Amino acid sequence: LNLVLFLKVSMIKYQCIWVRESVKTGSFLCYKRRLLVEKLKVKLTEIIEGLNYYLYDVTYELEAGSYVLRVMIDNDTEISIDDCVKVSRVVSDALDEIDPFNEPYNFEVTSGGAERELRNSEEIKRAVGKPVYIETVDQKMEGILEKFKDGTIVIKHKNKRVSKIQYMDVSYIRLAIIF
Repeated sequence: LNLVLFLKVSMIKYQCIWVRESVKTGSFLCYKRRLLVEKLKVKLTEIIEGLNYYLYDVTYELEAGSYVLRVMIDNDTEISIDDCVKVSRVVSDALDEIDPFNEPYNFEVTSGGAERELRNSEEIKRAVGKPVYIETVDQKMEGILEKFKDGTIVIKHKNKRVSKIQYMDVSYIRLAIIF
């Protein structure tokens, strides 16, 4: 088990790895791997939340001929390399016990990214006070997420103007780096 630590600055999308189990049967392992990753997420969520972090995502991907188990974490402020080291030590011990995958893999602990997507209302609530980028069907905007309550997102723009957007109208929202 190789241990690689780094701070990820961009968003990572989940990619499904299709691996042919047998040319004869034509069956695929993607579904099985996704199930393993989902079960692993449940176990890792408890461990990571016990360390006062949030589990942003877990991916298991084939990259450059090697499998990579990537655990992405978040907290209420920002993730440092020391945070990644702390989490990786505890999670690595847990992975040794759980031993979720048959093949060798590299293990990485990263942040979710400086401009990570906010995928649900819980992640949006944690982002209050941070800069965000939002897309709806008819507009795109950036600003500070002032409030999220009762399905309404309140954004304060650079020019101090305030916009209210209904959560159900948002097609995409992510953290933003505003200069």
